Amino acid sequence: MNPPADPTEAAGEAAPRALPSVLSHVRAVAVPVAMALALALFLQQVNRHYPLTKWLFWRYAGYWLASLCFATGCLSTGRLVVRAVLGRDRALPILEDVVTSFAAGVYVFFLATSVAGLAGLLGAPLFFALPTLMVAVGIRPLAKDLASLGQKLRASAHHKTPRSWTSVLPWLFGLVGLAMVYVAVLTPENTAFDARWQHIALAEHYAAEGAMRRFPEGWYVGASPHLASVLYTWAFLLPRGALFDHVELAAHLEFTTFVFTLVGIEALFRLLVGSQRGLARHAWAARFLFPGVWLYDSSLCLGADHVAALFAAPIFALTVRAFRSMSARLCLLLALVMSGAMLTKYTGALVLVGFPILALALRTLVLAVRALLKRPDPIAPRFWLGPLTAIGAGLVFTAPHWAKNLVFYGDPLYPLLSSRLHAHPWTPDSADRFQYGFIEAQLWRPTRDWKGLKESLGALFTFSFLPNDWPRFHGKVPVFGSLFTLGLGVLPFLRRARRVWALYAAVHLGVFGWYWTHHQDRYLQAIVPWMAAATAAVLALAWQEGRAAKVGVTALIAAQIVWGADTFFIPAHAHEGSVPKALSEFFAQGHKQNYEGRLDAFGSFQIIGRELPKGSKLLVHEEHPHAGLGVPTVNDYAVNQGGISYGRMLSPLDVDALYRGYGVTHILWPTKQGAMDDTLASDLVFFHYVTRFAEGTKTVGPLTLARMPSKPPPSERAPDPIAILSCKSGFSAGLYHLPDLHVPAFGPRASKFPRPYRPSNKDDAALVAAASAVAVEPGCSTMPPEHKESFTLVANRKPYELWIRTRGAAAP
Repeated sequence: MNPPADPTEAAGEAAPRALPSVLSHVRAVAVPVAMALALALFLQQVNRHYPLTKWLFWRYAGYWLASLCFATGCLSTGRLVVRAVLGRDRALPILEDVVTSFAAGVYVFFLATSVAGLAGLLGAPLFFALPTLMVAVGIRPLAKDLASLGQKLRASAHHKTPRSWTSVLPWLFGLVGLAMVYVAVLTPENTAFDARWQHIALAEHYAAEGAMRRFPEGWYVGASPHLASVLYTWAFLLPRGALFDHVELAAHLEFTTFVFTLVGIEALFRLLVGSQRGLARHAWAARFLFPGVWLYDSSLCLGADHVAALFAAPIFALTVRAFRSMSARLCLLLALVMSGAMLTKYTGALVLVGFPILALALRTLVLAVRALLKRPDPIAPRFWLGPLTAIGAGLVFTAPHWAKNLVFYGDPLYPLLSSRLHAHPWTPDSADRFQYGFIEAQLWRPTRDWKGLKESLGALFTFSFLPNDWPRFHGKVPVFGSLFTLGLGVLPFLRRARRVWALYAAVHLGVFGWYWTHHQDRYLQAIVPWMAAATAAVLALAWQEGRAAKVGVTALIAAQIVWGADTFFIPAHAHEGSVPKALSEFFAQGHKQNYEGRLDAFGSFQIIGRELPKGSKLLVHEEHPHAGLGVPTVNDYAVNQGGISYGRMLSPLDVDALYRGYGVTHILWPTKQGAMDDTLASDLVFFHYVTRFAEGTKTVGPLTLARMPSKPPPSERAPDPIAILSCKSGFSAGLYHLPDLHVPAFGPRASKFPRPYRPSNKDDAALVAAASAVAVEPGCSTMPPEHKESFTLVANRKPYELWIRTRGAAAP
């Protein structure tokens, strides 16, 4: 038997064991406390140099939190929509399911915001309520799916093979490319020119008005499909946010849709070639083989093209799946995502929806012929039900656009059908202005003949080598990305590439429609996800063809990356010049302690917006970019609206009544700058009104701001007669009546100048003495010195100086 243990000895052994345990507990408390004290000391020290409350980090963290709520809400609600349409037994592959659900959720977000806007409910409560509700309705099933996915990923992690360079390099390349896309959106000055007068300006208008109302002047931009602007409207509802915050949150929403577009590229790649081939799991990085995404104005700069691109992957994937079975459920879901593209912008719809419509139409025709020949397809016995469902659903899903326009303007596609449907508002000049001032003068398209057709067909193979952009941006240097086009030469030699051929056909159909109608490179961004997925598929399939093929693939990718590596640094941005330089200067403002000044955006417009009293409505005269004003606006740019034609107004009372009918309280115009896209008569009528009757006139930067007159002007006529002192311009020197000067700036009547009712006899002083206004062509003549005190120089309009008789001066 063992002797009994000595208690003294046992106690001695327990003491050494207890000491490490106590020390362990002390360390568990002391280390976090020490770290907290270190953090507090660090923040206390740096706060002296750069106050914590001024860190931009907090603002960007807020944008990411809001974007996360937006994304979660769209994914949550969109997933319910997809499940409801397809049913439980027709689940899509995981990545297709994610991007299709998000796209469906974006449509629901757009629809809900639009309904709230039509009901006049745009305000801070909606900013919080909408994403909260969308998250709540589907978060539980979404959480279950995410938990199940997490279990699968953890289970598969035990069986992963070591990563090779072929998987690591694409991943790193993609992350670098994504980072370069993101850093450009960190300042509002990244906002594109068009976004400042369309997408962001429209969102700001809706938010300022608290509703989506009819544009009384018939502003065509407001009648166009603008899903992206409706998303940005939600960003402008952010309470107590500065203009900087509103614009930056909108930019982060655009970036969020871009991230899901990358998921769509990966989903398309797996649909094309499977998930285990070559560069699978990193095909999304192929998006950055198209370096135009880093360059103005194809970058993320708060336009609509990249929002339209979100719908590209779901459209093609659902087309492939619906083509075989012609399932009504699949066709219904396809109609939903196609409607999302169509509601985003016309050019996005043009490049994305042609292929699915054509594919399903041909499939329907084939099945109909087989049915007539008594050889029905066993897979699609009720083939007609799917297309009919898609047509009906498409009409319903796009109703937020066409039905609204039908009610507001009498034309579902206002102003495209205005001549046939008696749309309103519509002046006698509107048709010519739209046809010749917009369609003919502003759209980049080939001639409507055999030559133009050949040019469009040739563009299918040259669009990536011949830049289609403004020459002042990056000249004639091709930056779009050419691996998609070059892949066409490799594709015939690849195996198991039937779906890749279909995607190439879809892209080329879209490129043809793009070039035939309006071929600027930025409008192709909506279809680049298709190009990227097709390019990745060709490269991955070629990679399987042996060592020599792998060398060729590597060399081709390397050549494209090296060629496009400097695209991000090209100083081509319309507002920032060089993006890296602009970003460096922006972030340096914090260390210069310019904490508030760095948050200013959009120059004079924000200054003007701060001066306008609450409840103002501003008429913006002949000025495209106007985002930052913070109030509802009326736009009178001649070729972009159908309701205003100043040259037909023969009295200041007509102008005044028009403005008051629109609810205008203030007027803004470029200082002493005439309208080259409108008639000479229109300039004279406008400047006669604002210089004689507008009140509180002040100059802000290059613009002039004034209040509407406190009471209507006296009953008098617009300037008449008008003296023209010219020798080279279209109008001959002499005296004219105002209606004679209403000669359009565009179209077949633009060069048909009437003769003066009193021709010049070389006595300019006599003509001016008889005139209420004078148009002087410098170089030919000058304002007679003896009459200068009786007239005011109101504007310069090539080739004229416009003078109007000063109020109170002796009338002719």
